[in-house]
Amino acid sequence: MSLRRLYRTTAGWFVTEGDGFFACGENPAEMVQPEAANAPLTSMARSESLPGSVLAPVLASQVFLVGLNYPCHAAEVGADHPEEPLFGPIPASSVAADGAVVRRPDEDPDYLDYEGEIAVVIGESCTKIGPEDAAKAILGLAACLDLSARGLQMQALQSSGEALPDMSAAKGFANAKPIGPFIILSQGLDPDSLDLAFETTVNGTVRQSGRTGSMIFGFRELVSRISAQQTLQPGDFICTGTPAGVGMATGRFLAEGDEVGLRIEDYPPLLVTIA
Repeated sequence: MSLRRLYRTTAGWFVTEGDGFFACGENPAEMVQPEAANAPLTSMARSESLPGSVLAPVLASQVFLVGLNYPCHAAEVGADHPEEPLFGPIPASSVAADGAVVRRPDEDPDYLDYEGEIAVVIGESCTKIGPEDAAKAILGLAACLDLSARGLQMQALQSSGEALPDMSAAKGFANAKPIGPFIILSQGLDPDSLDLAFETTVNGTVRQSGRTGSMIFGFRELVSRISAQQTLQPGDFICTGTPAGVGMATGRFLAEGDEVGLRIEDYPPLLVTIA
């Protein structure tokens, strides 16, 4: 299936399909309009030659993390499958673009970990929306790296005793949530039906492989559950969990100079460098 992709650059918003693209204006509100996703291509060029420099494809006011949403990851960390979604907010100031340089936190430089995830991006404001209607509120899906300072995370877990305590220090530091380089538009589709394959790499070596169809709680269910507690706005996104293979389970943490990538299907990958 060939799905259209939404890019945000310093020159505005662009939708691509194959080798074609069209501009959908400089007003970020236009990215959430159904006609933008379904408009015919009006310009033809290589998508790699989009005007301007690529930015994060969201203007998020809220970011949410979901924990233990893949059975294989729950198993590798010795946790039971959750009966209800485990989720919590982190600062939107942690969002970064493709190509970002991510500096290891000074408080915990030796235990920086990667989690390759698929983010579900909100396209219209929603509050207490049911799962059956949630697809209409979803703009699309994007690659997102949940980079985590595990030492700080363990401190938060031990001090609070909660399954998903405040993770601002461990997961909300500068550039900790690279996302992009585009959003795969899902308007008019059920995103839970896509079953996208994705891989996380470190210096070109595959560390994680997963499919979105393996999630315990699907995209629509997560949007419904979180919107029951918090109004979601256009540009907000939810990191929906990670499969097995994280550094915490294998003992392979990130070091200065490492390149971390996340590829969905055969689309261009999200890539960042660790400093």
